[in-house]
Amino acid sequence: SPLDNRQSLANGANSIYYRSTTDSTVKTRATDDVRKAFGLSDFAAEQVIIATWFKVGKWKRASDKLNTFQVVLVTDGVRSFAVFYYSRM
Repeated sequence: SPLDNRQSLANGANSIYYRSTTDSTVKTRATDDVRKAFGLSDFAAEQVIIATWFKVGKWKRASDKLNTFQVVLVTDGVRSFAVFYYSRM
């Protein structure tokens, strides 16, 4: 894997956060993102799980280049999608 943050997590330098939500604002954004990306006008998010890697290092535990990114798992109870967001590319 190009990301190996075990060392940085062990010393508290970087963090991984996650949460599951049915918040209407989050569901609306997730619904809009899936509809736009996949062309599914009938999709309506029911559950969203968000995982955030905050300022994690690149491969080989480097800390000279850090990045923050998210994966958002979205489902309507039948179909599920993973959407990735990066602070820098």
